[in-house]
Amino acid sequence: MLPSTLSFLRRNWLGLGIAAAVVIVGGGLVWLQLQFGNPSRRPASLNQLFVFGNKCADLPEDKVQEYHDRFDTAKKRLEANADDFNAWYAAGLMKKFVCDYAGARDIWEYANSIRPKNSIAFAALGNLYGYFLKDFEKAEVNYLKAIENEEAFKKLQAENKAPEYAVNAEYYRNLYELYRAKGATKDVQALGILLRGLKVEPKEANLTVVLASHYRDTGRIPEAIEWFEASLKIVPDNKAVQDELTRLKAKAS
Repeated sequence: MLPSTLSFLRRNWLGLGIAAAVVIVGGGLVWLQLQFGNPSRRPASLNQLFVFGNKCADLPEDKVQEYHDRFDTAKKRLEANADDFNAWYAAGLMKKFVCDYAGARDIWEYANSIRPKNSIAFAALGNLYGYFLKDFEKAEVNYLKAIENEEAFKKLQAENKAPEYAVNAEYYRNLYELYRAKGATKDVQALGILLRGLKVEPKEANLTVVLASHYRDTGRIPEAIEWFEASLKIVPDNKAVQDELTRLKAKAS
């Protein structure tokens, strides 16, 4: 499946990928918190962040209750320890699931203030601002911060000061999609963020496909062929890429 069919998944990656996020939070993200955390800050009042209510028009009642229960679990953890970053992240996620986008924003912004070197909550805000609060500038700022923090963590890996780690390529891809949604005025930035991601993770097959597709969609067929071929060197059995490469070569001949 090529990138043009995945807009819904990109908009909702937080919900669809929650199980994976929990695994990350339980491992490398916790290490990141311990290394970079700033536990000195506390909210003046937790109450304003702990109000929970469904704002979705058509969310089934059983899902509302499920998310409320999970929010209450996070709330109890935070009442015991206001520096529990993972609980802040989970609380914001539950608010997003019930369409309380302003509430999710407030929680994640606080989480970022106490863990300014995390990436997952900055990326969550990028998604929230981009697709739900409709604030492109803030979406861009938050995605760039998530990417900056991912790259800093990767640098520590190279210096043998961190566990083995690969940056989350979805952050580059999601920001690329936001740029593309703005049209030709952001073409330079769209291309640039893909090239930046591939500089950090040159064997990231998905980014090579997105880059190849970008070149194809902007009429740069030779570059598209080059990058589809590069993708096949990483994942040789990608049938969709094979077919697209065959089509482009026939068109170019």
